[in-house]
Amino acid sequence: MTIQGGEGPAGAIAIPAPSKPPAEDQEGASYGITIISTGNSGGGVGDFGVFHDEAVFTVYLNPAKAADDPAPLWPLQYAVLDTAGVPLQDLLPPFAVKKQTPVWPPDLLTRYRGQEIVVYAIIDAEGKMQHPKALQSPNARLSEVLLAVLEQWLFRPATMNGKPVAVKAVLGVPISSAQ
Repeated sequence: MTIQGGEGPAGAIAIPAPSKPPAEDQEGASYGITIISTGNSGGGVGDFGVFHDEAVFTVYLNPAKAADDPAPLWPLQYAVLDTAGVPLQDLLPPFAVKKQTPVWPPDLLTRYRGQEIVVYAIIDAEGKMQHPKALQSPNARLSEVLLAVLEQWLFRPATMNGKPVAVKAVLGVPISSAQ
């Protein structure tokens, strides 16, 4: 496992909490930290059998709408969908440029606050989230709300060697009142 980015005292790794979400039109916007692992050996989301013997990268999405929004970060694990024997070089992660947060039904928010929904999707070379599906959810209605929202997201696509590439992704979404 490798961790890239972050700052802290000598010998320590810090996961910087973004002070504000990057501007949606900020071309060079990036994440503060990336975790690189193989298969199911690490990252911010459990093993759901999506990744195998391949390089898996984890970044943390900031779904916040404003600098003072307390929304928790969402771990996003991804792997290049088809490397076709090409070595991974100069891989840049997908970056959410158009996003919205789910508005959970109040009764379900109260009941399931603190739990997580895990979603699988393909983020294609155009930055669109294709066929998202819930891998884990405490309630089907919560999943429906989240999946409808995620279908509206748009990413700056992942790039490898300067060219857009599709990635398979697993996203962990905490059920939180910070919306």
